[in-house]
Amino acid sequence: MPAAKDESSGQGVASQQNGALGRGIGVEQGSNHSCGLARLGFDLIVSSHFHVFEYGINDDDSLAVNIYSSKTEACIFKESEWGKGIVLSTYGKGVFVNGFMHMLEFTQIVVVDIEGKTWMKILKPTGDAISIHEAQDYGTSKWTLKHKVTTLELFGKKNIEIGIEVCDVAYRVIAVHPEWNLIFLVGEDKSLLAYDMNRSKIHVLLARAIGYPRST
Repeated sequence: MPAAKDESSGQGVASQQNGALGRGIGVEQGSNHSCGLARLGFDLIVSSHFHVFEYGINDDDSLAVNIYSSKTEACIFKESEWGKGIVLSTYGKGVFVNGFMHMLEFTQIVVVDIEGKTWMKILKPTGDAISIHEAQDYGTSKWTLKHKVTTLELFGKKNIEIGIEVCDVAYRVIAVHPEWNLIFLVGEDKSLLAYDMNRSKIHVLLARAIGYPRST
């Protein structure tokens, strides 16, 4: 299972759908129903151990999570403290940083620690362009804008949908390289692009549709 990770910190997160990862290591289902969403978090600088976060839905539509630790070889079940109305997509992005799993929801980022004791909700920045924000005060909704580029600057066109979900967008952001300042995108035609924030230039890495000039 490939992991998207920050090479400078050794932190990463891997995705596993349909509960296969959970079944493979014996994650308990608890009293909730698995929604086929699991994330693997690890930090190689801190420890060689890892944690698996498997999210589930209770009968009242609230969320709960099974957290497995490879160190203790045990799983704990925790009811969500995010409140009701939280919807996590199977394709939702997850990032494991400083012992917390961060999951991207529609309007916010929901966070839980490896012990299921600390739960946070952080409002996402909004806008009509690709923008890179840095959390000014961790655990709050204060962000500092680091970079922003509009679709007109990228593609010479307005009203082009860019997002992180699989459906209903023309281009999907799949990864960010923090050291090289690159944003990787996939188009509806399966073309692979990279936007260089330092040079404000987009590169076509893999062209699947007629009409794309291949960057060198």
